[in-house]
Amino acid sequence: MFDGHELARRVIEQARWQVGRLVPPENVAPDEYFAMINRDRPLPTIDQLATISTELFWATMLLEERRRTRFRIMMKGLEESDLEERSFHRFARPIELNRDSLRKLSPAHDPERTFLVVDVGNVRPTITGIRLHPPLDTLYGNFIIESSIVGGLRFGWLDFNLASYEAGRFEGIADVVMPADNLAANVNSFLGSDSPWFGMIYHLVPEIRRHGHGGSVWIVEAKSTLHPSVEIGYEVTDSPPMIRNGPHEWPESIARLSAIDGAVVLDRETALLGFGAFVPLDVGMHVARHVSFHDSVRVPVGQLGGGRHRSAATFCNRHHRSIAIVVSEDRGVSFMYRPDDGEPHVMRVSDLG
Repeated sequence: MFDGHELARRVIEQARWQVGRLVPPENVAPDEYFAMINRDRPLPTIDQLATISTELFWATMLLEERRRTRFRIMMKGLEESDLEERSFHRFARPIELNRDSLRKLSPAHDPERTFLVVDVGNVRPTITGIRLHPPLDTLYGNFIIESSIVGGLRFGWLDFNLASYEAGRFEGIADVVMPADNLAANVNSFLGSDSPWFGMIYHLVPEIRRHGHGGSVWIVEAKSTLHPSVEIGYEVTDSPPMIRNGPHEWPESIARLSAIDGAVVLDRETALLGFGAFVPLDVGMHVARHVSFHDSVRVPVGQLGGGRHRSAATFCNRHHRSIAIVVSEDRGVSFMYRPDDGEPHVMRVSDLG
């Protein structure tokens, strides 16, 4: 059961935790520093956020002209005159924020480029207009809530994605094992700094998530090092690496191949070896599942979840310095690797950070 008040409490808690990690000015106590920031970029109160989040949550369930209700709202934090200077389509009469008004306004703005501006200073929160994409220095300064999936919300403040609520599960920035921004750097740390994967991983993972079917990508040093137990359903020969295959077409192509049952297998140069790959499971093996970036617990592979995760862990277990990236149908991302010795490591990758 959705609990808007509990969600709001946890989001504000994450905001306080994040400010606590920042270095305050000299002779300024942490609570005073939080209050200073909150004056410039105000957070809603827990009660206000509970009301807003509840309406937004139920709005994601609605359709307008057979299209899903999508939105990105920004809490009013700048002065009115400042908004006027930045392409703000102000409504003559503020509109009460509720699930029905969000449904009706959803087609009128592009959540990738614009914001619905919300004023919480009234008895009930109101939508005061549509703001075009602001300059980068103010993009994430104000408090922001956006829809993700049906029943999914994401919360941002200052320069951070604070929290997400998707599929009934809350995740906060304080619980992040690996921020998504660090994924490419960690991939390259195992494949080598000269590997072309650094740039491409940023495009590939979102592309797989966008298709909505989930998928697995296994990366091995070279075709010659592929373990004989790996069965590739559709083996590919003479496939050029991404650098010669077009950096724009390549991620979409690989993402579509990942929709086939089994994994997509590539080498460190991004050359495609095949797709629809399987490996017999090592049911007795263990993995190091990370509870933070540096700390992990040893668990049986059966506790990882579905077949994609267990197969990816088995693949890594049979290949030194190998990598697997698993995207679940619920958009969750896991990063797996095996160092030169030891068991495979598993990290949940988060959009937060």
